[in-house]
Amino acid sequence: MPSRSEHCDIIRGDLREAQVLDQLVDGAEVLIHMAAAMGSNDDALLHQVNAQCSRALFEAASRAGVRRIVLVSTMAALRPEDGPYASSKALGQAALADFTGTSITLQPPLIYGAGSQVSSTIASLARFGLVPVINSSAPLYPVHVEDVTSACIEAALREGAENGVYPLPGPDAIDFPAFTQRVLDAIGSPARVLRLPARLSRGLGRLMEATMPHPVLTSESVGAVLKGSVTGDFKAAADSLGFAPRGLDAGLATLRSR
Repeated sequence: MPSRSEHCDIIRGDLREAQVLDQLVDGAEVLIHMAAAMGSNDDALLHQVNAQCSRALFEAASRAGVRRIVLVSTMAALRPEDGPYASSKALGQAALADFTGTSITLQPPLIYGAGSQVSSTIASLARFGLVPVINSSAPLYPVHVEDVTSACIEAALREGAENGVYPLPGPDAIDFPAFTQRVLDAIGSPARVLRLPARLSRGLGRLMEATMPHPVLTSESVGAVLKGSVTGDFKAAADSLGFAPRGLDAGLATLRSR
């Protein structure tokens, strides 16, 4: 049963439970779907949650009369051939094509900021004095978590927002080792980056996939860092959603202030 908080009803459940999906969309006008399976070496689970359950949720939304769906996907979906996570997210996006209302798909790249996975992982590793990272010069376009949140709200509420798929990159290109060092500097850590060669990184990814149910590193994630972000263009999101992401300096300053 739903529980009540100050501003919302909280429904706890699993996307794989059909009755939960019906509860989630009952009486809703807008659905923001950001749940996903990730960080797993279980290909079947990734496909089930990110593709099949997404389709089931969208079908439940249609039955309930939801008029708009905002899907928070990932830039990884632009390269479904990269691996099971990217493929499953691309299939989840494709499932939205049958929805007859307004559908908006957001594709953030690397998300950073307080509470984000990457920022938390870097801070956790910093206590060892050296933070191992994949040595790559490919450009990434990190986007601050609060800017992604704002984009979700605009996509859900902005009148006249058009159907479409919108990349949400940050405005500044930076490679992953340099980004990691910038985060360490921002949180005041004396730790330094240890660059791992690509071949070693891929080997570690395969080893973790074989020995850990939730590997910190996978072959797919290594490949993503080595290739970099697909695009750095956020013009479409700016025009339709007012997306104006803060620069990296301003974003890292939010880590420094905590």
